[in-house]
Amino acid sequence: MKSTTPTVYRHLTADQRATLAPYFSSIDGRVTALRNMPPVVAGALFSRLSRSTKDVVQLFQEEFLLNPDLALHSCDRDLPSTVDVQRAEAFYDRLILGYGDDSCAELVGAHIAMTGLSVVAIKQIESTRIGLSHLETSSRYRMFDQRVDGRWPYVRPAEFGGDAMRIYERIMDRLFDTYSALSEPLTADLMKLYPAAEGLSDKAHVAAIRAKAADVLRALLPIGHTSSLGIYGNGRAFEYLLLKMASSELAEVRDLERELYGALMQVIPNFVKRAHTDRGVAYSGYLSGVRRDVNQRRPRCRPATVGKPAAWCGVRALRPRCGEQGGRRRSLR
Repeated sequence: MKSTTPTVYRHLTADQRATLAPYFSSIDGRVTALRNMPPVVAGALFSRLSRSTKDVVQLFQEEFLLNPDLALHSCDRDLPSTVDVQRAEAFYDRLILGYGDDSCAELVGAHIAMTGLSVVAIKQIESTRIGLSHLETSSRYRMFDQRVDGRWPYVRPAEFGGDAMRIYERIMDRLFDTYSALSEPLTADLMKLYPAAEGLSDKAHVAAIRAKAADVLRALLPIGHTSSLGIYGNGRAFEYLLLKMASSELAEVRDLERELYGALMQVIPNFVKRAHTDRGVAYSGYLSGVRRDVNQRRPRCRPATVGKPAAWCGVRALRPRCGEQGGRRRSLR
């Protein structure tokens, strides 16, 4: 059963699609690989993405593609290669598939952007740290007070159905309605509480106040809300991430794994192709079995909450810091 994650809405003309195609493995999907751009541009794009409400394709088109300082608009997807690609691929196949020299896969990397996935899925992906660097859109700077094509931006999990889905959507809509209703009065109060410093422009002051409001309101955000994630990593780390995602108990993460595999196969195919071989399927099954066995052997712990609306509606509660009233001090002894 596939996850009912909201579609990524990109209203682009045919000419815009043709211009953007050389830079992304997919224009319409939730997962896309970056290509034909210098690493410094990819890094800057991910940094900008972390504070933007736009998806990576829209952001690149509007703020990077036509920037005269970057001179990216002259890129040609058919530029001749200086390397015999087929011979290079055959060489890596011999090293990785033939001899099992996995360390070779650490020498080549890829930039991957994911859009419209839940925070639940993001945290599962980010739990794989070795060989991967993650940059998530920050709810401290982005406001979630606008609907996207008439719907609040949250995932409708495939695990739900019938009454469970109706309960889930009712709770999620209430949380977002409350968030949206509070955004304007809170911003107005903060404007009065924090007047502009001398020499600070009105634009900069408004942006700072809006960030303060977002930082306060994010306590209301459910963990099922959608966000964006940028990843840079090497081939070996991506291969393990694919295996781990394929073994996930969440349909959303398994769906994303297939999209991620498709994107990586367009930029570093030799380093991730094993993830969908019999070997990869067997290893993903092993990971699933380990998690199942561990769950069966911890009867004193709370049962898994996957499939229950409350697990996805949970909000990011504000917790007192150590030393503050109500905080818990940890002994050094």
